[in-house]
Amino acid sequence: MVLPSFEPEIPEHCQNHSICEEVPNYPHEYIDQLLQNNATVRNALFLMTGGFGDAIGCKANKDPIKVEVCKSKMNLVEAKAGRDVSGRWYFLVGAQSLCEELCVHPDSPCAQPENKNSPIVVDQGYRATCKQNLIDKPKIALDKNGAIIVLQLPIKGGCCCHVTQKSPVSSYS
Repeated sequence: MVLPSFEPEIPEHCQNHSICEEVPNYPHEYIDQLLQNNATVRNALFLMTGGFGDAIGCKANKDPIKVEVCKSKMNLVEAKAGRDVSGRWYFLVGAQSLCEELCVHPDSPCAQPENKNSPIVVDQGYRATCKQNLIDKPKIALDKNGAIIVLQLPIKGGCCCHVTQKSPVSSYS
């Protein structure tokens, strides 16, 4: 068996993301054989994904008591490649379901002092904006030699309200 290249060819539309569903040189046969011949890898993959991947948790939390400050949307992805925090891309073993929670309006205000019903109030001199939250998820991947590794992938995991102090206005006399 001729070993494939273990450097993913990442399409342009995935370049600004940490995961990619479409990878033209994905080593299907190599990974199929790897999974078929190695029960330990199959079991680890099953356990790491909870048997069902993140799909089971990819539901919007519609708790009537909670107030959504920064709107987000759920996105289920069947990732074939992932990028670690250093920016290096890896093939993921098997189609691993990932649930991303994306900010609908990143950098928009989450505290609106002019609105009396605003769920968030910040003191004067501060600003509150919606920011994309990233969480690390362990996934099984292939290193550059085709060996199995556990990769920590930064996955979009919600939209949070981030409070910062406004820049002080300097006055010169």
